[in-house]
Amino acid sequence: MIIVKIDTEDNISNIELKYNNNIKISLNTIDDNNLELLYEWNFESNIIECYGCIDSDCNIKNKHILPSFGIPSTNIICEKSEECNIYGNIYILCKNKDFFDYDYGMLYFNINDDFNDDNLEEDYDKNDNLEDNSDNNNDKNEFLKSKYLVVNKIQSDLLDYDNNIY
Repeated sequence: MIIVKIDTEDNISNIELKYNNNIKISLNTIDDNNLELLYEWNFESNIIECYGCIDSDCNIKNKHILPSFGIPSTNIICEKSEECNIYGNIYILCKNKDFFDYDYGMLYFNINDDFNDDNLEEDYDKNDNLEDNSDNNNDKNEFLKSKYLVVNKIQSDLLDYDNNIY
């Protein structure tokens, strides 16, 4: 299995990993740190996983900034994926197929380009009168979250009762 390794100097490379049924055990054969699943992204019908160490005692801080809108794997992680401090190497993979550096580049570009794209202003701003910037940013974030995150929503088939007086 080919995965992406991002070292502490922000160098991105492909490495081959001998995958045994447990990815954490497989990663421990190439890295001595206590690696954990940190974030996931849903991209092109695949779940992309990010493994790393958030314990500052392990190594030096990794300089790499992860793509936005990563889904935290545990309740321990409170930071957004692009703000998380990760120590040591970062490993990015897709369990269903080999995941190369150019695949990671496409993931990174598509998520972050959409987030920074000025053309998206048209999708959010139906009128020219913006009340304030924070509302606009929240709308952008909600739009992008709905586009890239796997959200489990239970939708009811029942309609609300109409209490209006006509």
